[in-house]
Amino acid sequence: MPKLSQQTLEKRFHCPYCSVTLRTRQGLSGHIQFRHPRGTTGTGNKNLRDAIAKITVSRRLASESTALSDAEFQEMAEIWADWRFIKVFMGDENIKFNNADYKTYLLVAAALMYGNQRLMKKLNKDLSSAITQLREISSKMATKS
Repeated sequence: MPKLSQQTLEKRFHCPYCSVTLRTRQGLSGHIQFRHPRGTTGTGNKNLRDAIAKITVSRRLASESTALSDAEFQEMAEIWADWRFIKVFMGDENIKFNNADYKTYLLVAAALMYGNQRLMKKLNKDLSSAITQLREISSKMATKS
């Protein structure tokens, strides 16, 4: 591998967060956007960034878990029953399931469950605003007649 000239070494760009050296400004920009996302910039220590991420996740889990209803616990039980069914139905001598498969299944199920909850909240909000608009229109029509 050929040695780099002094001029080439001087043209390198250094990341202010983790001191990585990159060849172009565009490379540095992309590195900062993907390696140091908003909320973790200014924290040059990887352990500190990981701690911030863990705190964020734990806060969200705490807020989600306090608001769980009986229906959501029932959904979790259904997810467990579905896993047992999948394991029995698909399992044979060629397919073996392990804890990693179950963890992946739980992650996907949780993501779908939370996604469905967000969608339901949005749809309920849209429906309530549409009902409000319909009431306003019907009251205006009643006053005109």
